[in-house]
Amino acid sequence: MVQRTAQINAAIDGGSNIPTPDLSIEVDDLEEALWVMKEARV
Repeated sequence: MVQRTAQINAAIDGGSNIPTPDLSIEVDDLEEALWVMKEARV
């Protein structure tokens, strides 16, 4: 199995009161990550 890494970030604000998402998840290959999640039925 290939080792995959993901980066998960949480932020309160973006500075200067710029709205930010509650959670962001970064992956190297979005299509592959979506496929893996669908296969795992997550």
